[in-house]
Amino acid sequence: MKRAPRRGRVLPLAGLLAVAALALGCRVGGAFTAEELAEVAVVSGGDLHLFTPPATLFPDGKAKPLLSFAPVSAAEEMAVAIGVRDDDYYQVRAVQLQSPAFRGAYRLRVNDTPLRLPIYFGYSSLIPYNRIWGEVRLKPGRHTLRFSRDLESVPFPMVLESLWLIPGRERSWLTEAEWLIPGAAGERLRPALGWRSLSGFGEMVFPAQGPGDTLSLPLPEAPAGTTHLAVVLVGGSDRGIAEVSAGGGTFSPPVDTYAPAGGLATKTLVFPAAPGAQMSLTVRCAGKQDRAGGYALGVDGVAFGIDHTYEAEWLVWRGPWAGGPVLRDTAAGRATDRGYLGLTCNDPTQPVEIDLPVPWTGRFRLEMRIAPDPSSGKLQAQFDETLLPEVFDANGEKYIWPQEWVQAGEVALASGDHRLRIWCRDKDPRRRVLRLEAIRFVPLPG
Repeated sequence: MKRAPRRGRVLPLAGLLAVAALALGCRVGGAFTAEELAEVAVVSGGDLHLFTPPATLFPDGKAKPLLSFAPVSAAEEMAVAIGVRDDDYYQVRAVQLQSPAFRGAYRLRVNDTPLRLPIYFGYSSLIPYNRIWGEVRLKPGRHTLRFSRDLESVPFPMVLESLWLIPGRERSWLTEAEWLIPGAAGERLRPALGWRSLSGFGEMVFPAQGPGDTLSLPLPEAPAGTTHLAVVLVGGSDRGIAEVSAGGGTFSPPVDTYAPAGGLATKTLVFPAAPGAQMSLTVRCAGKQDRAGGYALGVDGVAFGIDHTYEAEWLVWRGPWAGGPVLRDTAAGRATDRGYLGLTCNDPTQPVEIDLPVPWTGRFRLEMRIAPDPSSGKLQAQFDETLLPEVFDANGEKYIWPQEWVQAGEVALASGDHRLRIWCRDKDPRRRVLRLEAIRFVPLPG
């Protein structure tokens, strides 16, 4: 293995931030490669090593530089200065080395704010793996990311391929539950990462022991334009019945999150919310069915809805259509913003049905953002029992984000659960694909 060792500058902690603040000019979002990190990182102890493993160790056969930080103690830090122009929530994402054998664990503080979970680093594989460290609100100006080894972790280097800082406006407002800082029952949480998550990253598992057990999760401040809060629950064979409330409001009706072994049942609940709101999410166990192996409850994430808009990829759907939610650009080293619900109609006499829990009352215009595709065709929407008049053609030569909004028709809303049905109206069997990005309700006067 070729190594290009680089000793980091060793500084007293008191002078760390002053030097780090000069390391990097102002930039919003984007990625730091390992080479860029090696140039701007400042360490208070330990070693920085920039090295390039053989190409044969990478799945795509392309060698990439990696940066290793090996602190001697948990008190030693690696600091990276960043600059932002906008007041926003920023997601910090690392492309690390994946390993089935977790060894070293590292924590991240942004200025003085600790993010929820440690990230684990192993040695068995050099497969790049996209991991979220957490989300933090940043004001315009300069800030510092500070990495340190977890106090409970065994000594093992942190190895990065790249580091991303993604502003909220460049992705959906999905906050991963597994890195929220819990209130009550925090010591009993077990963050679970991997395939079980609808979002593609992980879930927060609350190992409730019986009815009445309660989990409290304080949420980030609601961003500008917020009209609602969506909560995505994840089911499983060991899952119980959940009741959920937001902002101290009344609890939802009981939701049974049991799914057969190997299944992944999801449920999206929606609550009213307003810009600037400081809310907590409360999840309470209400029991379990006889087939369930336990009372555990899983929260995938929460999403602040902007301007009465629903991201399609976290809505629950059913029907004889093939496909499912797609999160764009989740490959290592690329930013994730908005995804879509990608489905193929297998039977044009049967629609796809999408659950739409709505917290508002009034008249609205239903609009959908559908990406054109050469395999898409004519579609028509039905809201509850009302077939909307507009038939729209989603056929197109290019699939480019973002798309224009399609007006499906006017609907009368009452607070509660509704159902959107989308019918395939194209006679050409080669045009049966639906790529639904988002749904929104535009308030109408009167």
